[in-house]
Amino acid sequence: MTRWRYEYCPAKLNLFLQVTDRREDGYHNLISLVGFTRFADRLGICSATEDSITLSGAYAGALEQAGGDSIITQLLHKLRDAGYEIPPLNITLEKHIPLGGGLGGGSADGAGLLRALIRLNMIEHTDEINQIASMIGADLAVCIRPAFQMMRDTGAKLTPLMPPQDTVYCVLANPQIHLSTPQIFARLDTDSMFSGVLETTTIQQMLSAGRWGEILAIGNNLTAPACGLAPEIDVLLSEMAQFGTEKLEAAYLGAAMSGSGASCFALLGTKQAADQLARHLGRLNFWSYSTELISG
Repeated sequence: MTRWRYEYCPAKLNLFLQVTDRREDGYHNLISLVGFTRFADRLGICSATEDSITLSGAYAGALEQAGGDSIITQLLHKLRDAGYEIPPLNITLEKHIPLGGGLGGGSADGAGLLRALIRLNMIEHTDEINQIASMIGADLAVCIRPAFQMMRDTGAKLTPLMPPQDTVYCVLANPQIHLSTPQIFARLDTDSMFSGVLETTTIQQMLSAGRWGEILAIGNNLTAPACGLAPEIDVLLSEMAQFGTEKLEAAYLGAAMSGSGASCFALLGTKQAADQLARHLGRLNFWSYSTELISG
């Protein structure tokens, strides 16, 4: 493999997320509809004499301060320990997705590495690969196939869904803070956990029909704990809703927090509206980016 192989690593959105219970092993079960955006990191791999990772992009410095991309390093170790013959790799990573923001950036990068190895026939996308991925990060397995999916249990039970017919634009935004996922889960009390039923067929009908208001209304029960730790998230969501309903009218479809925060997103029917909202949030010193959901 003397030529470079590149993979885009799309940011993940939890269009809704409901934690259902805490397991005996300390992990939580959940139900979530996951989608992906055109906004992405970019990963390249090429054979080398020894492993190396070179970082660039807007969040390269932050990633270096956090110790580098440990997910990629862990993946390589786990795969080799499992018997996969993966040569030393020179890896480049353009880091654009904010760290610790609920957009799955680390998992997206790890999944990009897995896709590259799959396309190079070094590994196959099997249950074993999903299990290895899930041991490293709860979102890693779902990011291997960046398309609409339902996540259940700890995130390892995945069901692919058909995408909506129409393009949906979105604005990603973050109050430029980094939240700890374990801290958020620790603040989720038993009374706040979801006890209802969300059938995959029902969610597929909503998605196919573009019933985004109903999808977002299912909610994210990590939002209240996250806002308790970082009130800036509530300010961001309120700003999205106010500007969207007052200035963008029918183009504004709703907003929510992704994952355990602190990043939020708004869905919009037109690119013009998405660009307008992103500019508005940027003027308020939120990190923001106008993009669109991808089908796969």
